Amino acid sequence: MKPFLDLEYWFSAIYNFFRNLGTGQLKGGISAEAIFTIKVIAALLVFFFLYIIIYSLVKAKALFSQAVIIKKPEPLSPEEIQNERLTRWREVKEHSLGANPSDWRVAVIEADVILEGALMAKGYQGETLGEMLKNAEPYRLKNLDKAWEAHRTRNRIAHEPDKEITKLETDRALANYEAILKELGFI
Repeated sequence: MKPFLDLEYWFSAIYNFFRNLGTGQLKGGISAEAIFTIKVIAALLVFFFLYIIIYSLVKAKALFSQAVIIKKPEPLSPEEIQNERLTRWREVKEHSLGANPSDWRVAVIEADVILEGALMAKGYQGETLGEMLKNAEPYRLKNLDKAWEAHRTRNRIAHEPDKEITKLETDRALANYEAILKELGFI
């Protein structure tokens, strides 16, 4: 008896089976009808798998063609960029006009985000707005102190949520943000 994992034995057995299939020399005497049935089933399997391969290729081509169709948005013109910036700043100002202190908080936090984006756009280094302000040279930004004061107001809002902010504090912070944003040419 041959061991079960003897690959040479198994490959030889498979080879002999297919070699003797058409000659009728198989042990157990497989009839011609059985051989014909095996050939028909094998042909059907070949056609089935060819269909799967062709179907997959067609679907893959369709997916790739859709991926190519996606276009990058065209860059905005300088006027469109400036309009977008002014729109964001108007939204901040609208929040500050509300009677609700939570709107004032949102206005200061949004103004801080706008300032961070403006400093990044101007090439200031740092991972946070605080780091960018630390790295800024006072001779390059005449409103650096105003930026720090406004950022401290934002930090107080973010880190002390129970403490109320007054309308006067909000207006002062936004005036400081506006001064530095104008200096940067952002608004």
